[in-house]
Amino acid sequence: MKTIFSTLLFISLAIAASATSAKKTVTLSLIPPGGYVAQTTIYFDLGITPAFSASQDAPVVFGTNPGEPTIYSLSSDNVQCAINGYSALTNSETIAMGIKSDTTGNFTFTASTLSNFDSTTIIQLEDRQLNTFTNLRTNSYNVQISDTGLTNARFFLHVSRAVIFNVVPAGCTNNNGVLNINADSTILFTSSDLYTSTDSFITTLSNLSGAYNFNNLPEGDYKVALSFNGFYIASKQLHVNGDYIVASIQSLSATAGVNQQIAFHSSATNTTSYVWNFGDGAQIIGIANPTFEYYQAGVFTVVMICTNDSGCIRSDSVTITVGGTTGINSITTETRNVWAYAKTVTVVLNEEITPGAEVKIYNLLGQLTYAGSIDNLTTVVTLNAPSNGYYIVSVENNNVTSSKRILLMN
Repeated sequence: MKTIFSTLLFISLAIAASATSAKKTVTLSLIPPGGYVAQTTIYFDLGITPAFSASQDAPVVFGTNPGEPTIYSLSSDNVQCAINGYSALTNSETIAMGIKSDTTGNFTFTASTLSNFDSTTIIQLEDRQLNTFTNLRTNSYNVQISDTGLTNARFFLHVSRAVIFNVVPAGCTNNNGVLNINADSTILFTSSDLYTSTDSFITTLSNLSGAYNFNNLPEGDYKVALSFNGFYIASKQLHVNGDYIVASIQSLSATAGVNQQIAFHSSATNTTSYVWNFGDGAQIIGIANPTFEYYQAGVFTVVMICTNDSGCIRSDSVTITVGGTTGINSITTETRNVWAYAKTVTVVLNEEITPGAEVKIYNLLGQLTYAGSIDNLTTVVTLNAPSNGYYIVSVENNNVTSSKRILLMN
């Protein structure tokens, strides 16, 4: 008996050494009324043949002690095996089991190990004499056996393939994503529930076998929860990508002067191509954040068009008002300083104030926004709700006019 055990151990170690990371193993135990426990091992792996192979399987050795049962599985060519390999679970497998016992009474079948099986794989023991199926992943099976000797063609182990999940992106409209669930056709799932990633219930489908879909989904994270025979077995977290484009334009100011550079910034997702049309016939392609300047005054509509490899397109636009020069001289002196903060303009003179000194503020269209006399070396002007943008400050004193461009922001 020791020699036989050593041989089986060697075969087991040889099989384990050659196993791939895809190997899935279930150990089936048979517990008789007495104190002995019999076990057999079935595994599924890449490159394994269902027919008996001495390098992949181990033949059964029947127990010789009184009251000691034996449990085994049959290879596809009906060899009784203590260790039995089948090919990877790309399809469901049904494996005939056999037992030998010299006693009768209440026997219990249990499954253990269950290493590397996907949570959606169902492992069941069928009793064809009583026409019952027992889910061995959650239950044991108790049965009265009244015959001694070999019992074949009564018990069968059913192992389903894992459920396959595929995701179809939500598309350009972000409302046609699909979760495709392809279940083993030999299994009837009681229900399949769809939730958001925060476990908010969306919908349920019932009595499912084979392939089915959850349709019309926007981009986002989802959870599919599966039930079998009325109890929950597994859930899968899935993400639906979106091909749709979100695009918007920001510019520093809605107004500018002729020959003044304007910086445009795009905010876009799922975009691979940019086309900018600036309303004066000019176009820039392939740049997300361009700068541009106009050579004539006017009102222009800037349009950004975004596309991607999925054929989605999205556009956004902004209106830019371009004004001409105000005609005031641009004379700078070391005795005059002008600066702006928020909507306040400060003028500081370091020179004698002459009669008629004044400060004027124009927008870039040349329209007068403010005019006032200068009576002190420091003049502070607070504008009432000016539009954000650039302005021209004109300072006239001692028959000299100077100007400076400033930026006002509320």
